[in-house]
Amino acid sequence: MVKLAPGDEPGRLVEDGAGGVHIALRGGHAVVALDPKTWTITTRRPVCAAPRGIAYPPGKERLHVACAGGELVSLQVKIGPPVRVLHLERHLRDVIVAGDLLQVSRFRSGELLTLDATGAVILRRSPPSSSDPEIRNGSTFSPALAWRAVAIQGGVAMVHQRGMVTDVEPSPGGYGGGGGGGKQCDSSIVHTAVTQFPSGMTADDGAAFPRAVVPLDLAIAPSGKSYVVLAAGNAHNDALPKLFVGDFSSFGCAPDSNVLDGAAFASPSGQPIAVAFDGSGHVVVQSREPATIQVLYKPPITVTIAPSNLSREDTGHSLFHANSGANIACATCHGEGGDDGRGWNLSGVGPRRTPSLRGGVMARTPFHWEGDLTDLPALLADVYVGRMGGPIPTEPEAAALASWLDRIPLLGNSPPANPFAVTRGDKAFHDLAGAACAACHGGPQFTGRAMVDVGTGGKLKVPSLLGVGARAPFLHDGRAETLKDRFGPDGGGDQHGKTSNLTDAAIADLVAYLETLRSLPPLAFLVPARRSPIIPPCASSAPCPSSRWSSPGAPGAGCSPTGAASPWGASTRGSCGAGGRCLRAARATRCPSYGRSAAPATAPTSWPARSPTPRAGSAASTRVARSGSGISRPRAAATRSCIARTRTAATRT
Repeated sequence: MVKLAPGDEPGRLVEDGAGGVHIALRGGHAVVALDPKTWTITTRRPVCAAPRGIAYPPGKERLHVACAGGELVSLQVKIGPPVRVLHLERHLRDVIVAGDLLQVSRFRSGELLTLDATGAVILRRSPPSSSDPEIRNGSTFSPALAWRAVAIQGGVAMVHQRGMVTDVEPSPGGYGGGGGGGKQCDSSIVHTAVTQFPSGMTADDGAAFPRAVVPLDLAIAPSGKSYVVLAAGNAHNDALPKLFVGDFSSFGCAPDSNVLDGAAFASPSGQPIAVAFDGSGHVVVQSREPATIQVLYKPPITVTIAPSNLSREDTGHSLFHANSGANIACATCHGEGGDDGRGWNLSGVGPRRTPSLRGGVMARTPFHWEGDLTDLPALLADVYVGRMGGPIPTEPEAAALASWLDRIPLLGNSPPANPFAVTRGDKAFHDLAGAACAACHGGPQFTGRAMVDVGTGGKLKVPSLLGVGARAPFLHDGRAETLKDRFGPDGGGDQHGKTSNLTDAAIADLVAYLETLRSLPPLAFLVPARRSPIIPPCASSAPCPSSRWSSPGAPGAGCSPTGAASPWGASTRGSCGAGGRCLRAARATRCPSYGRSAAPATAPTSWPARSPTPRAGSAASTRVARSGSGISRPRAAATRSCIARTRTAATRT
């Protein structure tokens, strides 16, 4: 086992020509080199604030690291500082070597950049928009959120999402699956697709997978003709497939299938987050919780390796990423806790841009641009239960989600190119006799949370400016493509700050300052946090079932009181709390006041916790970035009471 620092969050990795393994630390701002023979870290080098993808060009003794802040950093393989740093656009994701060229994907836009040997961008390509009569009655969908890009013969394959361009109904069931030609094509307002980018050519439209929610990973079969998409959002419902098979000759709505090149493979268990193929062509899956590597053979045969017994279970994380039951999740639009950069056309409302959840969203109530949702329970009722068709979260589940959301950090910033411009912009921002930005955007969140008419479309909530540099396009409807455009003719004029007398130089200074805004200290999310209990499902006040629930809506199978399928997975015998949710324990415990129940009838809203502990393991176990990793684990309760011991056990189940 290899120990990393708290919050390092190991992500993509690559093997060099000598067999060394290099891992991008998403939260550690660094790349570490691992000797797999001795399981020791040989070097740790800082690269950027938010490393994402990493690649090794064979024979060139270089590493290329793509960063969410927009840097593309090149390093010598063994030692030394960066040999080249290119500053491209934000939200870089994967980097792929293609001879003397580099292909770099961008997460939020789904764009693929091609760079020549000098570092110049020579080609930009995006997945095509698409429409299919089987999906939402032929509605047009445009690309976003490129979760994974990998090399294929003669090009690149990308698994990404597509969002509906036509009007969306902000009403019950409006976001979820509907309007399709059948169960497998019953798309929500977002669906998953795989696009091919042949070398130097326009992107080819590929297959769509409407039921693949949060497509975290993509693996190409040894034949090169087929692939497997991993849908992390389906991990909490055993009735939904977690892996989807497609081939590069297919287009339109693809059927659910676990048959690859003529052979079926078993279904993975747990919460899968990465997929690959071993040397014999078998599908291999990494699970976040429990920590396992699973080799999938002919059903039902699976070989499981457990590199760690440390639990990463977190109810808030699960609720955020789980398929609501209507082929959509919170993470669908708020990828990695941020936003998809889209402006949605809401019927009866108008265009509305997806807000980011990073940097302490619970301090930014009320929610939505109209400020019509006063708190998280109101938001869950209107959006998660109503528009997304999800089950009603209990109070402890809502508290768990609030705790998890408030720990999503802002993306790290690169050092400013001109610190003097930042200083001037800071002064102008806070000058109430000048631009007067701070009159509305004050306080630690850079928002007074007031409803103000700034000349762009009526009274709207003043948004937080924390992390604003990473949130293009801007304003409530996304009309401003850049921060500079916000100060242009469409920005509201002097209703939106005193901007008419600003010179181009003054605007440039303000933009430089806004680009730096983020919460401090940069690693504030590592402060020990309170954690809510793990709350799996049950059907009534009877003891919880001891096996996994099967199909949505089945009696006694983990349904909410309304009959909607719960997103929670396995449960062990315990007792049910309010709203039909299980409060389970790791072992039977007798408490005088609770009889044979293994947990009290009402769960506390939070649990004491210690600092996050990273899960280290084999190189394979760190292959892909884990969404939401860095969540703290429970510690033993200080009290000796039976109830406290039971509650502590419940968090470990």
